[in-house]
Amino acid sequence: MAHKRPARISVAEMKLYYMYSEWCSWLRSLAEDEIMHQDIVPLCAADIQEQLKKRFAYLSGGRGQDGSPVITFPDYPAFSEIPDKEFQNVMTYLTSI
Repeated sequence: MAHKRPARISVAEMKLYYMYSEWCSWLRSLAEDEIMHQDIVPLCAADIQEQLKKRFAYLSGGRGQDGSPVITFPDYPAFSEIPDKEFQNVMTYLTSI
């Protein structure tokens, strides 16, 4: 029986994964927060077109097992440099369409 080698990732990849997991945790808490159900001003794509053009997150057209749309986070080298408000705007828009 052949032994599988453990996967090895670089420190940079680990840091990016950590940032990604932190953003996912933030997004989950945002979605669960009751504030999300109160007085949210819908965003139009035109309002955040420059942020959307960066494509650090997008709807790929896929669906989860429960039918929910899948938000894709491609490899984006400057992900850790995205301002919180910009990330929030894009996530709010993507989860509202």
